[in-house]
Amino acid sequence: MTAPRLTVVAHPLPMFRAGIVAACERLEGCDPVIAAATLAEIGTAVPPHTPGAAVTDALCVCSTELDDPVFSGIATLTERRPGLRILLILSAANARIDVSAAMAAGAAGVIEAGVSAEDLGAAITAAGAGRITLAPGVSWDLDDAPGAGIALTRRERQVLELMGRGLGNRAIAAQLFISENTVRNHVRRVHEKLDARTRTEAVIRAARVGLLEISGPSD
Repeated sequence: MTAPRLTVVAHPLPMFRAGIVAACERLEGCDPVIAAATLAEIGTAVPPHTPGAAVTDALCVCSTELDDPVFSGIATLTERRPGLRILLILSAANARIDVSAAMAAGAAGVIEAGVSAEDLGAAITAAGAGRITLAPGVSWDLDDAPGAGIALTRRERQVLELMGRGLGNRAIAAQLFISENTVRNHVRRVHEKLDARTRTEAVIRAARVGLLEISGPSD
């Protein structure tokens, strides 16, 4: 039996928050669902260690303004509660977001305000599995995107694709029939070529220059 997933929904507007909470409560495995008005409240709403209870791995943060203060709050929260996997749900249609900043802060995906309950569930499941979800309609700022002339070898592209699926070095090695040490070398070179410090940042930067496609919630 799969352990229930503790899900937290944070948004200052009661009606919007209630709608996402209701959607989460209908999803299989999202139990219990906790509502909070602000990111600061989550630190006390979510116990750091709950003996015998669910893994804390899903947090939906809904915001019209996803900017530096919000990202700073998310980064602080993920430091205090490292088990959280944060999904950002845009409260406004056609919103723009600095995806790199969101991922650097600890987000596992960005989905649109009009997301269906089915796609919300898929995004939460993907976050729990370590995969990144970006809805097709999400716009992102490209001002600081790296140059498009990045040359990856065939093997580096294979490793990058598997990184994008959330696989670790051991799983990648098994998929490609190579050693973990070889995988580590490929990952290091991918990081260097994409000027990325983390796997998530490498995946996001690769997607922004067309080297990798990140799926939407329902894929």
